[in-house]
This record gives sequence, C-alpha cells and structure tokens, in this order.
Amino acid sequence: YLTWTENGTGNWTGWCVPWASILQTHFGHAAASVHLLRTWKTFFNNDGHGSLHDSYEKGFTYWNWRRDIMQMDGQCAAVTAVLDLMAHEVNGKVEFFRGCPREWKDVSFENLALSDGTRIDGSRINGRVSVKRRQGRRK
Repeated sequence: YLTWTENGTGNWTGWCVPWASILQTHFGHAAASVHLLRTWKTFFNNDGHGSLHDSYEKGFTYWNWRRDIMQMDGQCAAVTAVLDLMAHEVNGKVEFFRGCPREWKDVSFENLALSDGTRIDGSRINGRVSVKRRQGRRK
C-alpha cells in the first residue's frame, strides 16, 4: 500500500486500478476505493465502455499510446470491486457496505451471491444496514 502511494500510478495499466480499489476496500478506505473505480472508468474505458490495457487518456500513467488493446482482466476486476463495495468477505466473515462511502446515504443490492452460495439482498438507508437471506447455501 505505501509503495504505490509513495511511487504513484506511473506504471499502472488497466487491471491495476480496480485491483487497487479492491485493496482499498479491504483496508476500509471506502472513498479511495470508489475514487479508483471512477479513475479506472475515466482512463481505462474507451467510448464503447471497453476495458483497455493502456490508458485512453494521457496524464495518469506512462502506458497511454496503445488504445486498441482490450483487457478483460480490468473489466472482471472492476465488477469484483463493485461487488466488494457491497459485501466484503474475508475468511467467511462478511462486512456489508464496507466499501461504500458515508456520503452514499441510500445504497442497496439484490440477489448477491456470497462465496458459500447464499444469496442475499441488502440496503443501507440513512446509515442503517438491513440484510436478508434470499436462499440458503448451496449443497
């Protein structure tokens, strides 16, 4: 964490930013996590919302000259990062909305699958968290 904070993003490519967002959620830095996802969308998505290896815009990273190389790793990591904002799971323990900034007063999800197969719905309305099980664990 300190290394990338001190050294910056100069050598980051498309998959690095959503991966850093996941790590920020793990550390409990919700605002940084969401900021990184917005940064990824700005710099590593083309006009058609395709995920790129190199930055689509200049100024964020050295890697910005090849705009035609798509990268599924970045897209998959971004989807995982968004899910992690809602339900962050470590060693079977789930923290809901850990990656959602305080400013997000009303946030919710439906039919999210946890690692054990349990499907849940959840909401955080004015700081109050509510989670209900949709269906049980897979067998």
